[in-house]
Amino acid sequence: VMMTTICTVLAILIIGFTAYSLITRKRRELAIIKALGINNSKIFYSVLIQSGLVTALGFVLALAFAFFVIPYIPILVPQLTLIVSTSAIVQLGLIAFIVAIIGTLIPTYMLVRLDPASAFHV
Repeated sequence: VMMTTICTVLAILIIGFTAYSLITRKRRELAIIKALGINNSKIFYSVLIQSGLVTALGFVLALAFAFFVIPYIPILVPQLTLIVSTSAIVQLGLIAFIVAIIGTLIPTYMLVRLDPASAFHV
């Protein structure tokens, strides 16, 4: 239970930081889009969709990797029994999406308040 908690917290931190850095790295580009006249709601939903897609891709790749590795765990570490349930996978996926959305909201809010002219400052 303790190891699961530690891994869950670590995954939450990684997903949140990834979502946050995804937006902050594209701050200038998004400010230019805003300067071109695209309204805030379109930018907001675009950022949320992008974050959701990145999270979904990461989740699918992690799931594929896990199902590839799980059969070899008893061979490599005979003392370890690993049981993966469908409910745990669904729960982890939902948590990943919630964390990605929360991690996206903070920089998106800052971006919506951003002055479009700041895109042209060096």
